[in-house]
Formats: sequence, C-alpha cells, structure tokens
Amino acid sequence: MAESESLVEGCRDQRPERDFNPVGEIRHLLNTAECAEADRLIRVLISERTRQSGIFKAEALDVITESILVLPAAGDVIMNGPPAGLEENRRLGLGGGMTVGAAFSSTVSDLLGVRAIHFVGQIFAQLQTRHRCTMLRILGARNDAAAGKLKVRLHAAETSCVDSLDCDGQVFALSELPLFPLPGCLTRQCPCSLELIDENLRQADRPDDADSGPFRRAVRMLRKNR
Repeated sequence: MAESESLVEGCRDQRPERDFNPVGEIRHLLNTAECAEADRLIRVLISERTRQSGIFKAEALDVITESILVLPAAGDVIMNGPPAGLEENRRLGLGGGMTVGAAFSSTVSDLLGVRAIHFVGQIFAQLQTRHRCTMLRILGARNDAAAGKLKVRLHAAETSCVDSLDCDGQVFALSELPLFPLPGCLTRQCPCSLELIDENLRQADRPDDADSGPFRRAVRMLRKNR
C-alpha cells in the first residue's frame, strides 16, 4: 500500500464496540432553525481550526472548510478531484508514491501536504462527536418538558484524555453538556461515547455504574502519575 493510501486509510472512522446504546442520529429531533444553527456553529469551528492551523492558503480557507463540511469522509476530502500532478505533489512535499486530489492540493500551502492530510483526518475523527454535542446542547436550550427529561452520560475509554476520565460516568443536562472532544485533548480520535438517557424510560441508573467508576479513577491516577 502506498504511503498516501496508508495515511488516508488511517483517517477512516474506526469505532470500538460499546456495551450500551450510544447517542444516535438526533438531527430529526431538531427543527429546521435548530439544525441550521448547529451547522453554523460547526462551520465556524472548522473555519477557525483551518485558519489557525497555518496549513492552508489564506484564499482557500472557505474552499477547504466547505469541502470538510459537505464530503462524507476524510479520504474524500484528501482525494477530491483528479490526481494532482507530479510537480504539484513535489510542491506539497509529498514523497514518492504519495498523491492527493488536485482540488485538495490547490488549497494547501507549499511543503505542508503531509500535515494537511493528518489535519483533515483529525478533524473528521472529532467532527461527529462535536456536532452531536452541539445539537444536544441546542435541544437542551428549549423550554420544553420533554427535552428537559433527556440527559447524557459520558463514557470515557482507557485511552481517553485525563480530563475526560475525570468526567467518566457523569450525567449532564443537555444544556450543560461540555463540547467533546475537550480543549487540550490530544488523542488522534476521541474514544469517548455519549449515552442518551430518557428519564421517562427510567434509564438514568445503570447497574454497572458502581464498577466503572473505580476502574476509571484508577486509570486516571496511573496516567497522572506517569
């Protein structure tokens, strides 16, 4: 497998198996205006991240932001358009056997091709969780009795950042849900999961909560003391 294909393959979404029902697609719970607001906030986030990265050409920031928003996967963004030519790959600092799509390459500054590939992969690894958190918070902002009965429990993983481990098992009102991944999270792909709890269905208390807390606290202490 070529190095570029390996990088793109590494950007694909790989999710660990869960022993509970994670938050699924909740967009259908929002009205048109709420969906538009969630999309606007995600667009702002991506735009800020691409600008702050220093990887992309200033005149192409809107183009790469739109590409990340509308294309379904990191590999689709990176390979967008016909393959870039040899000279273009050299401009981006890509090694032999590496290539990207011409549309993508046109947005990337000189010699930053590999960083651009990794950046897009990380954005996609975090985008779904961040968008989901944004929609949940918008739903929680309603003055609505049904929405008020919904809460979210965070499930951290062994590889989660220390701050997320601190929150493991914690139940949040929708309007108070932090935006995951948390600032400072350095994991390549946020491994945390969100569990939607409907208090009307009496799912707030789980029998395995008592077992998960001490384990996560032990992991957290070990990682802090490294």
